[in-house]
This record gives sequence, structure tokens and C-alpha cells, in this order.
Amino acid sequence: MTDDTRSFRPGELPEFCGPEHLARAVQAQRAWDVAEESEGRISRDGLTRLVELSYRVSLSTEEGRHPRFDVFVPSPASEDHLALVARFDPPVTLTAQTLRRLAPSIPAGRHALCVREAGEELIATGVMLLRDPGNVPRPGRPAVSFGLGLPGFTLRIEGPGQARATEKGLTFELNAGHVRAVSHYSVVPPVQRWFDALALRLVSDIRTSCGVDDSREREALGDPALVFDSAWANVLAATIAVGHGGAFAVLPDDDEECLSVKYRASELNLFRDVLAYWRACFDSSRVSDAAILEQRAMHWEASRRWMYSTARAIADLSNVDGCVVLDPSLRVLGFGAEIRVGEAAVAAATLIENDAHTGDACGHVDLTQFGTRHRSAYRLCARRPGTLVFVISQDRELRVFYGSRERPGEVRLWQALGAWLSSWIG
Repeated sequence: MTDDTRSFRPGELPEFCGPEHLARAVQAQRAWDVAEESEGRISRDGLTRLVELSYRVSLSTEEGRHPRFDVFVPSPASEDHLALVARFDPPVTLTAQTLRRLAPSIPAGRHALCVREAGEELIATGVMLLRDPGNVPRPGRPAVSFGLGLPGFTLRIEGPGQARATEKGLTFELNAGHVRAVSHYSVVPPVQRWFDALALRLVSDIRTSCGVDDSREREALGDPALVFDSAWANVLAATIAVGHGGAFAVLPDDDEECLSVKYRASELNLFRDVLAYWRACFDSSRVSDAAILEQRAMHWEASRRWMYSTARAIADLSNVDGCVVLDPSLRVLGFGAEIRVGEAAVAAATLIENDAHTGDACGHVDLTQFGTRHRSAYRLCARRPGTLVFVISQDRELRVFYGSRERPGEVRLWQALGAWLSSWIG
């Protein structure tokens, strides 16, 4: 493989990859998309050094634990918008030793180490909030924060030898000696349609119960589909973080055919709690009375936290062997469910992988490469068209299976997915 990043192709990667290949993937993206104002202000060599240094530190331990941390290199467009909670004076030169010592102060997901390039050295200028303060919703706003929000280069260390690099909206992941592009799960078309349908039902319910004018006021605040996305991302992200694995089957209706549900949990209803949150949203600029503003803000915050608490409760159900079963309106029907569809019942079915970026079919998939949880999800989708199953393996891989309505017996599969862009609820 040459050093020319423009010649980089995923198929040209060696059998086992290291941090230099992760850096090369980002550099190839830069060569293709030359919007420098959105790039982290760091040279090609500096980026490679930063990735390799962070990777090396990920393999070390501090008090018996491997570090998990984030580093961020601001772009020219974000230089004046950094929210530093601690500024280093003087800046700290980054070496393996200094980064290992700083890592415990920047746990992944909450803060990031702000890094700049000074000549041939990398320096840390301080610790910053891992989100754009402008994306934090004001009281009453339904807006959600999807990660950092500032243009630049972000590197997250997830564990020993596990790194994820994001720039210009594209993410590459190094894990188990392999580099690949990773997409947010919500780009999957059936998932997008699901969220859109939930949003339409939410608007309809509010118009029926509150009136058209009240509904229009809330619609002006944002898209309710994004709130469903955020809440479900919390379910998936929490399950991935535990490392136990799990499966969530979203049925096309409340018919439990092909399933044996061991435990019932009828009071868990994420749609109900998203609806309550949406009803609590308001435009604070239109409330002039301070006492009323405080009361409505408290109700909004309580509804918001309850919504995410329900999402976490649903995630915790996946720790029980079997799948969590939901109807299309995000109401939990039960958990610990066994999928009872035999191989003979889906003998004529096919499994086709789809590219998350282009939506194109990549070809048929050999089902024998998967374990019991994935094969069961495939059989359920083949038998019940319109079913969505989110499967998370013990090694934190997220896949989505979908039973095609247009072509019964055809199951679609999306791999290399993530749910890290979940909202921060503070």
C-alpha cells in the first residue's frame, strides 16, 4: 500500500490493522472532502502521531483499569467556541506518560482533552465539555444534543486497542485489528420510517387532545422524530456499554405469534413518555411570568428525565436471556422471549446485506457466521414481514434485521452500526 491517501481503499487494508491504518482512513476522507474549515487543525503526520499515541495508552492500565477517554482537535471554525472547563497553563506536551496520567480526568462521553499541534509536538491546552453549549436545550426546548456538535477531529478510546475517529460526519473504527466505516443506526431506512410514523402519531395525538393551535406551537420547536431517535439511541447505547449483548424485536403489531414471552412488563411504554415530554415542551421566550416559567421548566425537566429513565429501564431488560419484545408504538410487551420459528419454516427465505451509506444491496450473507441470537432474529423477520430486530452481540456489535414487506421471505441486514450519538441528559 502506498503512502498516497488518495489511493486508500477499504478493500486494500491488510488482514490485521493498527492505528496507522485508522489515521490513513481519516486522511483518505480528507483527500476526498477538502472542506478544511471543518477539519481538525492538525497535519497528516500530527494526526497519525495522535492516533498512535492514544492507541498505545489504551493498552496500558491505571490501577488495574484500561483508560477510556476522548481527545478533540478543533477546526478553524470552532476555535472561538470551545467550552474549556479547565485550561492548562502552560499547555502540557503530550507523551505516552502524560496522556496516561491525564486520561482518568477525561472519561469518555463527558469531557474531552483539547489538543493542538505546535511544530512537531502535540500539546494539550485543557479539558473541554464534550458537546457544543449551543446544542444544550434551553428549558422547554425539545432539542437534543448529538455528541460534540463542533467541527473538528474527535478520537474516542473505548478500551484496549479500540478507537473511533470522527471528522466531517464520517466515523471510522479500529477494533479487534480491523478498520471499518461505522454509521449511526438511524440511517437504516426502515428505522427512519419507524421514527417518522411515531412522529406522525404523536402529532395526531396532540392535535386530538390539545387542539391544532397547541400542536402547531410545539411543531415549531422541532421534529419529534429526533426525540424518538434520541430516546431509542439511549436504549441501544446503554445495552452496548454493558457488554452482555441483547436483542430488541419491534413487531409490526401486538400479535406475539412465533414468540414465547417469559416475563411481562406492560407498564413500560416509551411512546407514552416521549408524548408526555413533547407536551411539556414550550417556547420559554413567550413566557413573561417568572413563576410560571419556573414551574413549566421544572415540569419539562422532570418529563425529560423520566423519558430517558424509561429508555434505560428498557435497556436493562436485555440483560435477561432472550429478546425484549415491543409493539410498533414502543410499548414493551415482555422480555426474556424465545423466538420459536424453525429452520424449515424459513427454508426459502434469503438474507441480504445492505450498505448503510448508499442503501445498496451488498449481496447474500452466510448465516452460519452468526450465533444463535442473530439466527433467531433472522428467522423471526423472515416469518413476520415488517419486523425490526436490533441485535447487539457480546463484543458490542450492533446489527439491524428487517423483514421486507415488499418481498416476503427476504430479510435485510445492516452491519457496522453504532449508537454513540445519544443525547446528553446531564
